Amino acid sequence: MFEYATAGFHLSSGQTIGVGANTARGTAGGELSDYTFFERPISEVDFHVDQSLASAHLSGTFNGVRCSPTCVPAGVFVVDVTWEGVGTRVNTPMGQVRKYEDCSASLNHTMQRDAIAFGTITGEPVEGTGFVGNYFYPPLGDCWG
Repeated sequence: MFEYATAGFHLSSGQTIGVGANTARGTAGGELSDYTFFERPISEVDFHVDQSLASAHLSGTFNGVRCSPTCVPAGVFVVDVTWEGVGTRVNTPMGQVRKYEDCSASLNHTMQRDAIAFGTITGEPVEGTGFVGNYFYPPLGDCWG
């Protein structure tokens, strides 16, 4: 099972920032509206999603990079964000798995829930909205036998 969470916030500087994590991609990080981004392997941060999608949490320290047009260091971002699921979980029913010649498969099941998100980003209190979810792919085996 793979888990994910994402949220958007407005900072006091006037910029917007999106943060999140995804265990399928194996990364956590974010991006600001000025093309500054930051990312780390999921194994180097604290990220977890409650299986009921009631909550999620991401905390970690990230080195930012601004790319416009060349990439230069853009400071350190300390993220400590919690998501609280609101409303009903949306369950996309399992469908028929599609198999492709390159051994890939289409997503066959996902569950997602809207969330409020809050915490701090580099010491600044933030509140925003986003979602938490989980999904899984069927086992691929030996290229579908």
